[in-house]
Amino acid sequence: MSKKINSLFIPLRVNFRKHGPEIAEDVFYRFHPATLNVGSEICVFCKVQKKLTKEHVLPKWLFQNKTNIGFEIEVNQQSIPYIKSVVPACENCNNSILAEIEKKIIHILENLEKNEYYDDNDLANIIRWLEILEYKLQVFSTRLKYIKYANEPFSEFGTLPVSWMNHFWEMKPFKALSNIKFTQRNISIKDKSSRLNSLVIFSTKEPHFEFFHLPTQYIFISFPMYNNALFYFFRKRFENFEEPRAEAIEIMKKILD
Repeated sequence: MSKKINSLFIPLRVNFRKHGPEIAEDVFYRFHPATLNVGSEICVFCKVQKKLTKEHVLPKWLFQNKTNIGFEIEVNQQSIPYIKSVVPACENCNNSILAEIEKKIIHILENLEKNEYYDDNDLANIIRWLEILEYKLQVFSTRLKYIKYANEPFSEFGTLPVSWMNHFWEMKPFKALSNIKFTQRNISIKDKSSRLNSLVIFSTKEPHFEFFHLPTQYIFISFPMYNNALFYFFRKRFENFEEPRAEAIEIMKKILD
């Protein structure tokens, strides 16, 4: 089981080491109005242009195919259903790699709920999966067009991607490109042993789905079908399990209460 899921991450690591910068720049510039002669869409995982499919940012099994929930884009007050939130991925990356990874992650989550056997490798693979989710979130926001507020005086704001606008007021729009490259680098690193303390696993009393994240900082997901939840810090490292758990609880209280 462990060997099978571990091998699935290899092509993703190889592709990002080889094509990561090109993919990141294509994602970043493709929807900018100043970009001319835009080429054909590419798979955001391997760069190929053939047999592209739509890969959901959050897996449909995670939000249980519900059509009435989705992303609330605070920067321009958009509401995008999860079911319509997708990124381009080739048939092989989508069906032969990402879908198979999710099957193995589901099995690990089931074991967590039942308190059955799991080891550090299982936890490392959860981290790898969460890093893939973060990457898809980064790509999605960079492909999403900013819709200006009513009566906004600067009409050109409506031509930029949402991810650019997230950093616009700091005058750091290229931070969006930096974030994409950061998530690619995370995925390309095989060894996750130093990251295990950054993953916090919670048991949930009432079945519910909840999701929030702060780009390149943390992500939280609760699984109604497994009565557990995950909180992961993408950048921070901790010396023990207690410190990240306490910090995660404080963040959850501020956001969920």
